[in-house]
Amino acid sequence: MTELRIRPARLAEIPRVVEIETQADQVFRTVGLPELAQDPPDPGRREALAREGRLWVLERVTTLAGFVTAELLDGHAHVGQLSVAPEHAGHRLGRRLLEHVEHWGRAQGCPATTLTTFVDVPWNAPYYTRLGYAVLPAEQWGPGLTRTMQREAGLPGLGAAPRCAMIKPCPSADGA
Repeated sequence: MTELRIRPARLAEIPRVVEIETQADQVFRTVGLPELAQDPPDPGRREALAREGRLWVLERVTTLAGFVTAELLDGHAHVGQLSVAPEHAGHRLGRRLLEHVEHWGRAQGCPATTLTTFVDVPWNAPYYTRLGYAVLPAEQWGPGLTRTMQREAGLPGLGAAPRCAMIKPCPSADGA
């Protein structure tokens, strides 16, 4: 079995994190969202998240293969960005990164994990549904999630396809 490890990102790794996100975003060209592939990630934002301890990388043996960012939003853990390098896709690394945020949120006392995503992109909402996430109706969004959805709608390419917010409750302490 390949050795996998998720750990906090180091500042020196930000260029690789940006490279992973840029490479991973190229797949959006295949679903008619080329603007996402052309909009470069903000290294300064990734650096700030690393300094705050909210950016984790996934090492596969000795290579950075993916990353995830998170924040606390409306009392929930919220996945900000999840990217896996294309050469490492198909090995359930995204699932591992999501689970990391879910565990982080549970340790923070959060009752659930949220994220925002495209409705019809196969590796977005349909994928998250298979992992136990459900669409969160707009009338149930808190103010933070509402602001996030509004901000994202104004980003290049994000207004081009239907998006949704999703939620996954944390299991209770007794496993129910």
